[in-house]
Amino acid sequence: MARKSENVIRFDFPPERMLQIQLHPDFQVARDKANGSLESRVEEKSRTDTRFAYSMHTKDYARGMTGVDRSKIEDNRADYEWDLQARKATWTYHPSAQLGPVKVWGTIRVEADGAGCRLTNTFEVEVKIPLIGGQAEKMVLKEVEKSWAGYERVIREYHAKLPK
Repeated sequence: MARKSENVIRFDFPPERMLQIQLHPDFQVARDKANGSLESRVEEKSRTDTRFAYSMHTKDYARGMTGVDRSKIEDNRADYEWDLQARKATWTYHPSAQLGPVKVWGTIRVEADGAGCRLTNTFEVEVKIPLIGGQAEKMVLKEVEKSWAGYERVIREYHAKLPK
């Protein structure tokens, strides 16, 4: 059974501004670097007035049951699909290393909240390994919980940089 982390942050700017931030390639690279990626790049897949699909390619230190292994670097990918009208995205993580029966996915949702907006992120992980899967999921979520503060900081920094 998958485990989930959810983070909700309120901002004092409108949801359209948040969507502008979330979709900007420079923000996405900064977000990944704040989460420990060594390198990051955006590959646009498709864009219409209502949908936007892209992949984030990252180089990261290897991670396993014993934590981060700085002697190995992995090429990883996350695929994002935005419904621009609903201001909602789904994403799926694809590690280069074969981690066995492991799935990682989530959502991003931007909603109006008075004069500002509310950003809701979910992160879900499922490790189907008997006896240790639940422990592995807990370890992953512990790291994710630590990353939310950096994610919020990068959003606020990027908001300050964008023209008003």
